[in-house]
Amino acid sequence: MRGQLRMFVARTHRLGDLVVLGTLTPAAAAFLDASVRAGLSIVVSGGTQAGKTTMLNCLSAAIPGRERVVSCEKVFELCHGPGRCFQRVQPAVRSAFYSEP
Repeated sequence: MRGQLRMFVARTHRLGDLVVLGTLTPAAAAFLDASVRAGLSIVVSGGTQAGKTTMLNCLSAAIPGRERVVSCEKVFELCHGPGRCFQRVQPAVRSAFYSEP
């Protein structure tokens, strides 16, 4: 049996939090925030444990509230801002990825 345990520290919610931690410069955070608000495409890539999910969660917090956000995830890890988190899995998809006892 093979499994994966992922633990997230819920201390970064916005790009400004990454500035406080020293991960981003204020200029980089402002550029990314403006890019998200303008609807530009952003690619986030990196190796295991590089902080991709943390960055995506912080980027998604910059998405204006009037925008609709849909994510397709096998394992639900992204939160698109307060009050915008939801999970929906079709039964056929659920049975393909999750075994029931």
